[in-house]
Amino acid sequence: MFAKRILIMSLLAWALWSFSAHAAPNVVASIAPLDSLVAAVMEGVASPELLIPAGASHHTFTLKPSDMRRLLGADLVVWIGRPLERFLIKPLTTLDQTTARMAVAEISGVTLLPVRQGGVWINSKDTPGRLNNTIDPHLWLNPANARVIVRRLAQRLAKIDATNARRYKINADQTIKRLSQLDTQLKRTLAPVEHVPYIVFHDAYHYFEERYGLHSVGSITTDPEVSPGARRILEIRELIDSQHIRCVFSEPQFQPALVSTVLENTDARRGVLDSTGAGISPGPDGYFKLMNHLANSLIKCLQTGNKADR
Repeated sequence: MFAKRILIMSLLAWALWSFSAHAAPNVVASIAPLDSLVAAVMEGVASPELLIPAGASHHTFTLKPSDMRRLLGADLVVWIGRPLERFLIKPLTTLDQTTARMAVAEISGVTLLPVRQGGVWINSKDTPGRLNNTIDPHLWLNPANARVIVRRLAQRLAKIDATNARRYKINADQTIKRLSQLDTQLKRTLAPVEHVPYIVFHDAYHYFEERYGLHSVGSITTDPEVSPGARRILEIRELIDSQHIRCVFSEPQFQPALVSTVLENTDARRGVLDSTGAGISPGPDGYFKLMNHLANSLIKCLQTGNKADR
């Protein structure tokens, strides 16, 4: 009996050692869309930690001590890069050299687009820019970019956690297949509204519009952290009239009253677009829900019918 107990205790000790020796990596993702893609690749192994809560604005987010502790404990930090989470630039340089960083804007194969200037881009002839502050950071809104990110994520995770390398590759392959199916579906869904003009709150949807041939003509504000003045409001109203704008879209994170002011005494409808997934639960399906919500919001507002409620 004593020998049997010793054997059982030895097996338990070995199991605990084995588990700790092959513990899954601790991954922190900066924003909800990236968190979802990481979760899809890590499914069945572990779940990433989301730094910026869904619904919070990356434009105004500041790190708390608890956030810094999460970064310090991470094996891998996944973020867009300098064009988006500027508040992370300095903190990431203070992390231990063993902490890996993955700036997806710097991944080879990711398509980058420039920030459109002036808030009105009718007949824009913009061309892709370089990796600097002129880059539009909302690159996750192109599923082709998401596929590149997922493939690279699997490779980086396999280097950190070779034990689960095969699982990461299988998950990545399945997610890439889902992303291709999503891309095809969105092209079909959005085709009826390709040429219908609309205005967004700020220029966060360039990648989505470019991918699906949509006809956004401008934004209410050129900087979501700065409220537009009276002259800017007047310019947008004139744009609504001259371009026969069907819809003006607000965003959950920013001033809804401002859109009401813009729409006053116009025939345009009001809709809501969300580039990061406010209200969507974290997990592998989050990215797919985000993209479908975007498409459905556009279809609902841009298709012909009764004027939307304000």
